[in-house]
Amino acid sequence: MKQEVEKVGYPYLFRYRMDNDFTLDEIKNNYIYFSDRNSLNDPFDSSPDLIRFKEDRSNSKKYLDLFKDQLPSHIPSNLLDKYSENELIELTKSSIPKYLNSFGIACFSMIPYVNMTLWAHYANNHRGICIQYLTENDEIFFKNLQVVKYFEKLNQIDFNPLENESNILDVFYMKDANWQYEKELRLVRFEKGKINLKSNSIRNIICGYKASEKFIESLKSIVKDYHPHIGIFQMDKPIKQNKISLTKIV
Repeated sequence: MKQEVEKVGYPYLFRYRMDNDFTLDEIKNNYIYFSDRNSLNDPFDSSPDLIRFKEDRSNSKKYLDLFKDQLPSHIPSNLLDKYSENELIELTKSSIPKYLNSFGIACFSMIPYVNMTLWAHYANNHRGICIQYLTENDEIFFKNLQVVKYFEKLNQIDFNPLENESNILDVFYMKDANWQYEKELRLVRFEKGKINLKSNSIRNIICGYKASEKFIESLKSIVKDYHPHIGIFQMDKPIKQNKISLTKIV
């Protein structure tokens, strides 16, 4: 029977991680960290500059109902009636960056452990790990998973919160074509930080061929004590191009 670690494509996902204590804690305590857009590698990724605000002056006061939590602290909502239409519109525009930064983002890839560039960029040049997830084992956690689309030119999104509030979220799923090697999928939530998922969602962990013995021993200890269902493998040092082999550790 084909080993699960060799299975690719939906419902399997992969996530490349560094060889550090944060990664070990994430596995031990069964969570994924959702970071804000400022932590992403690409400075244009999910940028507020990609939002083109469509003004509707007849409903300017209603705009701020969606953004009251993002208003500057010195502007109580009960004072909004004193603002002119232009001032209300400008307040709404200025609240969009903070609104976008309030979302948490978790990134995954459709590409398994064969992509050398992903190892280099996200797993400390083969010293980290690649985690294989099975989304079917926690359908609630992975419910809103979406594919990232890549564009030669990132065009602005027309946004009027009174017409289509969710339209603004499209900005999280569009990236420059230079990043298309990642074959990325994302979860975006209106919260940041550690969010737990079911333990059996993690199926296997593949260590890079440069992973240290100390880091691998730490992984083995965590799996033995907390998640014995997880398999641990290590990539053998590549000898031939496009030829990858694994050695089972646990």
